[in-house]
Amino acid sequence: MPDYAVTRDRVEHYFDRSATRVWERLTSDAPVSGIRQTVREGRDRMRALMLSRLPGDLRARAFWTRAAAPG
Repeated sequence: MPDYAVTRDRVEHYFDRSATRVWERLTSDAPVSGIRQTVREGRDRMRALMLSRLPGDLRARAFWTRAAAPG
């Protein structure tokens, strides 16, 4: 059984190399498999729901800058 460091390095390599490309494909308009299409549609529905709950004009809202800040 691999030790923690080996497993961590393998997972880090996957996310650094593979997952980024998968995420880019999933979030683009490129054709995807059936399950990924379902995920894409669910994400789009959730985004629409969240946006529907926000006020129409967010220019005076400071929470956007705080929410996007790292940490």
